[in-house]
Amino acid sequence: MPKKYKGFTLKEHQDSGKKLEDISEFFLDLSIKLQRSYGKTSKTIVESAKLIKNIRTSIQELQDQMEDRLANEHPNLSDSEVVWYYHQRPRSQNVLKFQD
Repeated sequence: MPKKYKGFTLKEHQDSGKKLEDISEFFLDLSIKLQRSYGKTSKTIVESAKLIKNIRTSIQELQDQMEDRLANEHPNLSDSEVVWYYHQRPRSQNVLKFQD
């Protein structure tokens, strides 16, 4: 019989969500600082911006997956409560437009 895992507690989901938001914000800030320090069109900065965009996209995907797990583990939570755990800032602040 396969082992049944208990999953995260609500506090663990909250802490993980906050950390993922902080990491994503760190990379957003880094991208802005790089562009201000070295210019937006430098080949190195364009490549760095693409890498940072990929990192932030991966974090977003992880947040979405963890939201699904949270909803399954704690079905008593409303949809807005589930979203809050992994997107504790308004989503508009989580979006960064990169030059391609």
